[in-house]
Amino acid sequence: MKKQQALTGESFRNRFESQFDLVNYAISLAQDMIVSGRGPRVKTDVLNVAHQILDEITAGKDVILEEERGESGDDIDPLLIEQMSESMALG
Repeated sequence: MKKQQALTGESFRNRFESQFDLVNYAISLAQDMIVSGRGPRVKTDVLNVAHQILDEITAGKDVILEEERGESGDDIDPLLIEQMSESMALG
């Protein structure tokens, strides 16, 4: 079994001014992932979307492509957004 790379503040410090900015960005990526139905862009056995998104950000594969966006992207359930926020805060 390979040792996983630790997700630390060090890996995100240069890209985001604050943890708040990181969380908001990650939420938007998670929303896009869920609405578009795409899978993770990184190889992972983890099923947690929040963790997959953080892995994508760490690997530099965190882009939102226009063709991946669903037409109903504005109709995301506020409860889903709250659950994703809580999931990401718990890490």
